[in-house]
Amino acid sequence: MEKNNNEKLIKTEEALAKYEGEDRVVLASDLREEMKTSLDRVTFFNSGFPTFDYLTKGFYTGELIVVTGKVKRGKSSFCRTITKNLLKQNIKSLWFPFDMPFFSFLSSFGNDLPVCYLPRILKQEAMEWLHARVWEAKVKYDIKAVFIDDLGYLVDLIHSRNPSVELGTICRNLKRLAIEKNIIIFLTHHSTKVEIGKDPTEDNLRDSGLVAGIADKVITVLRKKDSEEGKIIINVDRFSGTLQKSVNIIFKNGYYEEISLYPEPEPEKEEEEPNKINPFL
Repeated sequence: MEKNNNEKLIKTEEALAKYEGEDRVVLASDLREEMKTSLDRVTFFNSGFPTFDYLTKGFYTGELIVVTGKVKRGKSSFCRTITKNLLKQNIKSLWFPFDMPFFSFLSSFGNDLPVCYLPRILKQEAMEWLHARVWEAKVKYDIKAVFIDDLGYLVDLIHSRNPSVELGTICRNLKRLAIEKNIIIFLTHHSTKVEIGKDPTEDNLRDSGLVAGIADKVITVLRKKDSEEGKIIINVDRFSGTLQKSVNIIFKNGYYEEISLYPEPEPEKEEEEPNKINPFL
């Protein structure tokens, strides 16, 4: 009996030593070199907000980014701004605007509708369908960014026995989808009430702490009531390690822009020519 077990062990190890499947174990440096020449290599993109990009190095394919904030305080507007800014880098986007009718969504861009894509019909609480539409848009249009507005439409929270676990499971599926298709997924999600005088953190995400744990970035959009000014807070960024850093923004012509915190440098004074200088002064 022991002899048979030893023979099986030897055969198994011999087979593993020759294994060349796609999931074989390789040297990390070899995989890095392979990724450099791969068509699906990780690609970085700018957000269009200089300070944000400085703090986080921008966005990269494979990321799941959660955009949160109070109801009707700028989450969707921020995502539309990112859509426009990505297009300047020839990055096309796919939208799932569950939170508003198509007419309202398309009108929100004004007359300057950027090149973006969306399904003709939206299906709620249908992850398999969503996966298929993302794959379709990737094949047809080579999209690299997906916007889902918002997370609550992907699960039946009313009849769910454990909303926190279900939301976490959906986020894991979306994270795998982002890696598998080499895309960026932006996911909006509401936040809970925040103590007056304090900035929200990733712990203020509604219904589930699992969402923050799975996301690569959690970004809070804060817009002052009855004002065009606000800020985006980088609550957490896994890649750069940035925590609770803010970028001041202003809403102009349907999109957000960064407000510079630094004054424009004064022009340097020209030195006077030697023959114009009074030597006696």
